[in-house]
Amino acid sequence: MSSNLYQILGVGKQASVEEIKKQYKKLAKDNHPDKGGDADKFKTISDAYETLSDPKKRNIYDMTGDAARASQNRGPQTSPFGFQSASFFGHPGPSAGGPFGEDIFRMFNMGGPRSGPGNQHQHQHQHQQQPPPRKASDKVYELKITLREAFTGVTKKLNVSINKPCAKCVIVCPECNGQGRVTISKMISHGMYQRAIIPCEKCGGSGNTTKKEKDCFDCKGNGELDEKRTISIDIPPGADTEYKKVFNGLGVHAIGQTPGNLIIVVKIIPVKQGTVRIDRMGHNLSCKMQITFLETIVGKEYKIDHPGHAEDSLYTVNTLDFGEIVGNNRTFTIKGKGMPIQGDPRKHGDLHLMFNVMYPKTNPSTRKDAGVMKEISDAIKKLLVTS
Repeated sequence: MSSNLYQILGVGKQASVEEIKKQYKKLAKDNHPDKGGDADKFKTISDAYETLSDPKKRNIYDMTGDAARASQNRGPQTSPFGFQSASFFGHPGPSAGGPFGEDIFRMFNMGGPRSGPGNQHQHQHQHQQQPPPRKASDKVYELKITLREAFTGVTKKLNVSINKPCAKCVIVCPECNGQGRVTISKMISHGMYQRAIIPCEKCGGSGNTTKKEKDCFDCKGNGELDEKRTISIDIPPGADTEYKKVFNGLGVHAIGQTPGNLIIVVKIIPVKQGTVRIDRMGHNLSCKMQITFLETIVGKEYKIDHPGHAEDSLYTVNTLDFGEIVGNNRTFTIKGKGMPIQGDPRKHGDLHLMFNVMYPKTNPSTRKDAGVMKEISDAIKKLLVTS
C-alpha cells in the first residue's frame, strides 16, 4: 500500500478538511474489521486521517513528507477519565488547567457536563481538537512612484526574497515536546503554587523548530531557504498615496504557521520644477506659483511639467487668461486638469494654481528703483488705455 497519506485516503493535496473527513468515513466503513475488512489496512487509513485532519500535523507532513514525525506532534495526553495529566496538591505538572489539570467540578461531575456514553465522546473530542494554525506576520514594502506614473498608471516589477524553513531540518521542539506551550509555576505561599501556560519561547508556540544541521545540502546549516521571486504590480491610473496591493503567502514563513502576506504600499513623489511644485490633494492637483508685483499687472506665462502631458510637452498657463489681476494668496482653478478618478479615468479632478506675489522690498523713492517704478507706471497707463 502507498506510503503517501493523500494517496492512502484517495484525496488530492489541496483537499479540504471536510473532503478528507468524508473520504475517511467511506473508506473506514468499507474496510472496518467488524465487516470483514483488513485490520492493518483499516489502521493505515485511520493513521492517515489522524495526521491529515489535524492542521498542525498536516502542515508538518506537507513540509517534511514524514508521517512519523508529524504523528509525534501530539497535544497533551488525555486520561481515561477525560482530563489531562497533572500533579496534585499544587505541585507543578504538564496540565492545561488549574492545579488538577481540569475544572474540579467537572472532574467529580458537579455542575459540569454529565458523564455518559453520549457526552464522553463529545468531552474527549473537545480535548483532542487542535486549534487552527496561527498566521505568520505580514511584510510591508513601500514602493515609490512618480506623480506622472500615478496619473497614467504603471506596471512595476519587484524582486522579493522569501525565507522559508528548511523542510529537512524541521524537528519536534525538545523544549515543549511538540505541544507549543509550556507550564510555569511560582510558589505564592508555603506549599501553594500558581501555574500558568505560556507559548514555548524556543519554537514560538508552533511545536516545531529547526536543528540547523551543518551538513544539510539544502540550507547549508542555516535552517532556512532563500527563495527569489519576481512579482508584477499593476497600479491603475489615479492611484493615490497609500494605495495597497496584497500578495498572499509571500510574507513571513514560520514553522507550523500559515504564511503571512506581502503588502505593497504606494508612495507618490511630488513634481518639482524650479520654484514650481505640484502636489496632489485627492483628485485635484495643487501648484504653488511665484509672481512679481509687475507681472501681476502685465501678465506672465508659465510652462508647467503637468503629469498628464508627455515629459517633453509642457503645459502652458498665462495669467492674462484669468481675466483679472492676480492678487497675493489668490487661487485660480482650471477645471478638468487634475488627476484621473480611479475606476473612471475619463473623469478628472481640477488644477488649483496658488500665487505668491513678491513685492519690492526697498523704498521706491530711491534712485535705484526709479526705473522699476517707471516700468510699472507705463504698464498701468498702457493697460488703462487698451481697456
